[in-house]
Amino acid sequence: SFSMRASFLWVTDFISCFIADAIVVDTNEHKKFFTKTFFVNPRKIIIVSVGCRSDLFIPLPQPKKEDGECIVEFHGGFSPLHGVAYIMEADKILQDRDEHVRFEIVGAGQLFTAITSMAEKSRLTNVEFFGMKPLQELPHSIARADICLGIFATTPKALRIIPNKVYECLSCGKPVITERSPAALEVLRDREDVCMVEPGNGADLAEKILELKRDATLRARLGERGRAISLSTFSPYTIVSPLVEWLTSNV
Repeated sequence: SFSMRASFLWVTDFISCFIADAIVVDTNEHKKFFTKTFFVNPRKIIIVSVGCRSDLFIPLPQPKKEDGECIVEFHGGFSPLHGVAYIMEADKILQDRDEHVRFEIVGAGQLFTAITSMAEKSRLTNVEFFGMKPLQELPHSIARADICLGIFATTPKALRIIPNKVYECLSCGKPVITERSPAALEVLRDREDVCMVEPGNGADLAEKILELKRDATLRARLGERGRAISLSTFSPYTIVSPLVEWLTSNV
């Protein structure tokens, strides 16, 4: 449907892309989107992964917890692309099956009230919402976890990105579950770098959480691999190299 505001924003973006000497995006899927949507010459688009602060997101010792308990961590701004509702669906499935899994949710934002209401209506007792925390505290929240979560929505934008939370948890040496998307598959391998689930599928997420809970060897392997690729493929120096190369050649 036609929208004056949407048309104005499209024109604004189109002009911005037209006058720019270079456009920086985070994935090849976003490059395709800009090329198709705003008719941008692909040669002026530079891909720089989101990455994370490698000085802050480092492996930390895991605090003591109850024997047999599995802690699953998520942090984010509760935007629609995160798909937190599917995390709640997985939570309900695991609670109904009496599995010893506890969800620790950090952050607030657009859908926070809706998600907490959903948890209350589902009578979830194995989830705790911590609200917003300073960036410097996130590595400690991640350290508490056995498994960390990325995103799970089916929105077009969700399928085009790899969010910073995935890079942050990998850098902390934790096994990560995130959705199987064109963007994720550009640089990550299922069951080698991360564990992937179908977008918008809480039941699939619940099964993958159980699999990782029961397989300490797989958790350790994913965590070690995640830390390794964070130090190589996703290091700040490596991910900015395309931009540095462009600046060196064109400025």
